[in-house]
Order: sequence, then structure tokens, then C-alpha cells
Amino acid sequence: MVEEVFGEIAEAGLALHEAYTRYGASRVSCAFCIMSSLDDLRAAAGCADNHDLYREMVALKAASTFAFQGQRWLADVSPNLLSPALQADVERAKTSALQRQTIESEIPTHLLFTAGWPTVRPSAEEAALLASVRTRVMTHPCQIAIAATTRASAATVWIAWNFSYMRVSPEKGNEQAHAREGMCPAG
Repeated sequence: MVEEVFGEIAEAGLALHEAYTRYGASRVSCAFCIMSSLDDLRAAAGCADNHDLYREMVALKAASTFAFQGQRWLADVSPNLLSPALQADVERAKTSALQRQTIESEIPTHLLFTAGWPTVRPSAEEAALLASVRTRVMTHPCQIAIAATTRASAATVWIAWNFSYMRVSPEKGNEQAHAREGMCPAG
């Protein structure tokens, strides 16, 4: 299919985008797309017009302590484009990310986000654990703004989300609403 498109472009006497011809990208999209392959990220970083954007995005990811793609850090694509100060920020962010992930790993699997989430109502002890995790993540160096840092507020957020989901999505069918009724306190 791609070959057909390239063939049509050639037959029309048009040139391919320089991302293909000059930088070797396999696809053209946003310069640093979360869907890009490592080679396409390197191709984007190879374009001088993208260098300022690259550094800005690396700084944002360093401030958030979240990697760019799963465990891939955008900073690792072309570290030669980063100042020593930004490289140091990234290293601190990677350390903070590992610490944050260790804290988050305390959340039981059945309480993690999944399709149809939430699937269970947290017990009082689980709500206390969620509040503890949120509090430690909130006060962690990544400084993420997080609500629901007490057992009661964590349970309240869960209930509010669940009831709003039922109200906002009646088109999802009664069977889904009925399945959720067993998880919500009578109101």
C-alpha cells in the first residue's frame, strides 16, 4: 500500500516529503510522536528545525518524571542535543520515576486501571492504601497534583466517578449499569 502511494506521487511528478528523503523517516507525523519508532524519533531529532522542540519536550518529560514511550525516555534519543543541566535534570527525573513507580507498585492489581474500571469497590483498608500512595506520590519530587489523599476522599472519588459514569453513559446499556450497581452504595 505504501509503495502504491509513493508510486502515485512519483507518477504525478511530485517529490516525497524531506522527512522520507533527507532524514530517512518511515512515516510523517508530529516530529516527536508517541507512536513513532526509535528510528523515526532519531530522524526527527536529526532535523535542525526540530532541535528546540526536542529540548522543550525533554524538559517537560524531565519535569513530569514520566518517560516518553513506556520506558523509553525522549532524552535518550539524541542526548548530544541536550545541555549538561538538562541532562542532569533527566537523570534526576529517571531516579524520581523509579521511586514513584516503587510507591505506585503497592497498589493491588485489582485496583489498577483497566477497561471497565473501576471493577471493584475498594475496601476501607484499600482506600487507606490508595490515599497513602497518592499522598506519597503527591509529595514526591515529581510534584504531581493529586486529589483524594485520605481514605474517605479516595472512596468518595471512586463513588462519584462510578455514579457519574452511570449517569453520563446510559447508552452503554442496562446490563453495564446493573453490573455497577452492586459496587455502589445505595443512594
